[in-house]
Amino acid sequence: MNKIYVLFLFTLTLISCKEEEKKRISIPSTKVSIEAPQDFKLSKSIIGLEKGTNAMIQISDLVGGNFDSNSRDFSKKGFEDRGVKVFEYKEFKLDGYQAKYIHMQGQDNQEAMNVVFGDSTFCDMVMAIFPANDKTTADQIKKAIFSIKYNKELKVDYLNLAFFKVNNNKSKFKFAQASGNMFTYSTGGVVKKSYENEPMFLITPLPGDSGLTKKELSESIFNGLIQNSFIVLEEKNIKTERVNGYDAYEIEVYGFLKGKKVLVYLLVLRNENKALALEGVAYSDFDNELIGFKEIAHNVVFK
Repeated sequence: MNKIYVLFLFTLTLISCKEEEKKRISIPSTKVSIEAPQDFKLSKSIIGLEKGTNAMIQISDLVGGNFDSNSRDFSKKGFEDRGVKVFEYKEFKLDGYQAKYIHMQGQDNQEAMNVVFGDSTFCDMVMAIFPANDKTTADQIKKAIFSIKYNKELKVDYLNLAFFKVNNNKSKFKFAQASGNMFTYSTGGVVKKSYENEPMFLITPLPGDSGLTKKELSESIFNGLIQNSFIVLEEKNIKTERVNGYDAYEIEVYGFLKGKKVLVYLLVLRNENKALALEGVAYSDFDNELIGFKEIAHNVVFK
């Protein structure tokens, strides 16, 4: 009887482990795995999980980043100073890494939970959005976020997993590296920790079913730049013609970033429930750099 009882307990343990394994999902294009909440599935429009159109958990895997520098302004006081209502703030260890967590008021009857974690070699950011006052979903998301594991040794083929590709790229901007939801193209594809004061081109997948128009997506991107000290002087050549058969919004914005004159070129492409932000930043020789930006941007297609 004792042997049968032990075997029974062992079988229950195996079943329990298998059920736990089934819940854990590896997020494509990242080194992150997470215990997915009920009714959350891998998203086709963002890197992460979504529950219908009401809630999502987005992962940004910033390989080569630095936790200390990237999280310096991530604090309860920092958010409150910007007028954000904070429900909860915590600093802790997530899968052995330093982490900061915040639950705060979002926009348009939404709430948000953000987590940043990492070390000197990477910095991951997790952003979750869900309906305000939905305690069940809030509890699910918090439990999922705190279940995150990071596999530093995992090799990720970011381009192969991306839902876009660059055809016939004759520009000088070649793929250099990917950090989660952002793909960096530098001159000659040179990999660096920082491209400050150098021209660079970024491709960033966006949630195409967010309800925002192409213009509103563009404005949200520039609002993010403005919050990071970008001063707009002039907007030029705003176009809404289709590019490569996709709905598009194209704009050139000239201004100052951290005291230096810059050109920011932006092309937003949308195809069904997917969208892309194609962004070039140049600090000099604007006319020639703009040609290079358009050479690569106008050759991006959805897979």
